[in-house]
Amino acid sequence: MKNKDTLNFTLTENRQNITINKKNHLLDWIESCKKCPHSTIICRCNCEEDNSKNALLDKWSIAHVFWGCVYSIPLFLWDLDVITFLISVTLSIIYEIVENSQVGSYIAGKLCCTQTYQGDNFWNSVFDIICCQVGFCIMFIIKHSCCSE
Repeated sequence: MKNKDTLNFTLTENRQNITINKKNHLLDWIESCKKCPHSTIICRCNCEEDNSKNALLDKWSIAHVFWGCVYSIPLFLWDLDVITFLISVTLSIIYEIVENSQVGSYIAGKLCCTQTYQGDNFWNSVFDIICCQVGFCIMFIIKHSCCSE
């Protein structure tokens, strides 16, 4: 008899059976806003455990700075800095929502080599969004210091 709390499906390419818990990851993520992580920064390079629930900033925060730089590419395409900033913030928020969904957590755990990944703490996500905007600011400064007339 199958457990009602799991979702089973098969990847045809690798013929793997995959089980995902049906618990609502987004609700857990939103509920985690009531509890601030214990640490401010954790940078352990460990594929066995996930630290994103225990810290505001982790090793993946650097990747979010990079993606903030990527999201800011439109800065160099048009002179609409405020709209480009809003695009960057919107993409950062959408990414965090998708990453902390049920399927997003599963995919992120597989792609990022973290065996126990179950999504971020809400506050870690907030700081990931801030890190993206740091990347945006870096590109904004580059644009206005190098490309100004």
